[in-house]
Amino acid sequence: MRVFFSLLAVALLVSACATPEPPEPRESNMRIVGGHLGSADTIVFLVPGALASTTLFGPARRVSGKGVAVVEYRFPGFDGLPADRNVYIQRSAKKIASVANRYPNARVRLMGFSTGAAIAIEAAARIDNADVEVGAISAAVPFPGMLGAGPRGAYGLTRAAISAKSLKPEKVWLEYFKTLLFGWEWESDPATRDWANAYVDWFEESLEIPDDGVGASHTRNLLVWTLSDEVRANPPKVRFYHGVNDTIVPLRLVKELAAKVDGTVHTYRPDAHLLLITRPSVIVTAGRRMGLPIKDR
Repeated sequence: MRVFFSLLAVALLVSACATPEPPEPRESNMRIVGGHLGSADTIVFLVPGALASTTLFGPARRVSGKGVAVVEYRFPGFDGLPADRNVYIQRSAKKIASVANRYPNARVRLMGFSTGAAIAIEAAARIDNADVEVGAISAAVPFPGMLGAGPRGAYGLTRAAISAKSLKPEKVWLEYFKTLLFGWEWESDPATRDWANAYVDWFEESLEIPDDGVGASHTRNLLVWTLSDEVRANPPKVRFYHGVNDTIVPLRLVKELAAKVDGTVHTYRPDAHLLLITRPSVIVTAGRRMGLPIKDR
């Protein structure tokens, strides 16, 4: 297992088992990982974040049940795709919606992490079926909210370098990892500090420094993303799952976004941006609240 994390996302990349590649729809970013679209009465779309593999959705990729199809939207440079293009929020959303709209009798469920949550929200507003819901985990927010992510991340890395008493990237990122997990609370609360240190010990040997080029191709468009006319005219139903100590996307900005859609916000303390690591059960919770037959493992 390898761990990649950036200012906007983290993914647990699990080595592929010796199974054949699933068939792909015409859209090259997408592939079916469960069920059959033609016979599905429920279609699930999984959209990861920057520098993230679709494997981070774990049990959501293995949703079982008659009439359920699962489609994952892959980012360039991950899950078998070449790193040859940028990720555009609206364009990605239109691709997902175009697939969903071919099956007007199926209900649609979308689950997105960070950047992927933005894509899922935009896609949901473009899907004609009335029964559409989104689970948004550690969601990114519209312009100008994400412009602050860079300065906040730079400040966090500087603070991590001081705490680590080192300028070596590996040591600085390991220290900053604690902040991505629990915000600044790990510094002041002994129990949270112990929890953060345990995660660092767990991931230390598998850490890889993020690839700046690929990360930029995944997030460049996110920085200027604004809610489309489709979202404003047809606000989708969205359940947000967010850490109260998120330093990359502050909770207040997520609450503002929730007010612009048909949104509710579920919070976790002392968690921060990497909710999929500190609370992996959030995937099961989000899936079940959308009525998916998702199992714990």
